[in-house]
Amino acid sequence: MEAILGAAEFAEPAFADVRQPICYGPEVAAALEWVGGFSSTRELLLRLGAVAAAQALERLRAALAAQASEPGVWFDARAWSIEACRR
Repeated sequence: MEAILGAAEFAEPAFADVRQPICYGPEVAAALEWVGGFSSTRELLLRLGAVAAAQALERLRAALAAQASEPGVWFDARAWSIEACRR
């Protein structure tokens, strides 16, 4: 990342590890609909046969259900926040 920023004429990059839970929906059905709408999810399911796609969706539903609680379906999320100065 430092090389990319340097090539774009940015200097003094500062990296912060950000960890924050993210809600996938208020309940499992809504979370499954949301995740099922991701282009990567749709494309993968389209490449699978009908039986394999149904099995994959059931595994996804189970994974979402395992994260369900009173306030919704939550997963830990992680990203890098990057700040840099323009040279």
